Amino acid sequence: TLDTVPLRPGETWVRDQDFIDRWQADVGLALITFVTSTASHRCDVGRLAAHGSAVGSIVGVDVTQGIGVAPFSVAATPVDFVVSTSLKWLCGSSGAGILQVAPDLLASCRPELRGWFGQPNPFSWDLDTFTYADDARRFDHGTPAILASVASLPGLEWVEQTGIDIIRAQNAGLVERIIGAALENGWKIRSPLDASERGGSVMLG
Repeated sequence: TLDTVPLRPGETWVRDQDFIDRWQADVGLALITFVTSTASHRCDVGRLAAHGSAVGSIVGVDVTQGIGVAPFSVAATPVDFVVSTSLKWLCGSSGAGILQVAPDLLASCRPELRGWFGQPNPFSWDLDTFTYADDARRFDHGTPAILASVASLPGLEWVEQTGIDIIRAQNAGLVERIIGAALENGWKIRSPLDASERGGSVMLG
C-alpha cells in the first residue's frame, strides 16, 4: 500500500515532523526525498533515517535534486539504499542512473526486472537456470546505456574536481540575490529561507 504524507494547508513542502508522525512500525519501506523538486526543501536525512531504523523500516533516499550542490554522505548517514540520476547538479546526461545498496540488503534483493546482464555470466542463455549476480550487477537488465554513461562522465568529474563546498557557496550567493529581489518585489518565496534547509533552487510565486 502506497501512503504519502500530505502538505499542511498553504505550505509547499512536508515538514520532517509530519513525516515522522505518520511513519509508524507498519511501514515496511520508506522513501525519503533529500531535496524536493517542487520547493527545494532539504530534509534532515539523519533524523529521518534514525527514526526509520528505530521502527524497523527499510529506508531509501532519492538524492536526485540535491546531490552535487548539497552535502550528502552515505558513510555519515547510513541508509539502506540511495537512488539518483546523473542529471541536475551532477551535470550529466539523461539515461544514466545511480544506485547504492547496503551490502546486507543487496544480498536479499531479487529484482523483478531482470535480464542477461543481471547474471553471474551475462552470456549464459540458459533461461531455465537464471541466477542473480552476487554484486550490484543483479540490478542490471538489458544492454547497458553506454552513451548516457559516457556522456555523464565529464559532468561528474567536474563536480568531483570542483568540490561541493565551492559549488554550494557559489550557488548560495546567487540564490540569496534572487530571494532578496523577490522579497523587494513582494513575491512569495515557496522555498525555505534558511539555506541549511534548502537545495540549490528557489521557487517563487
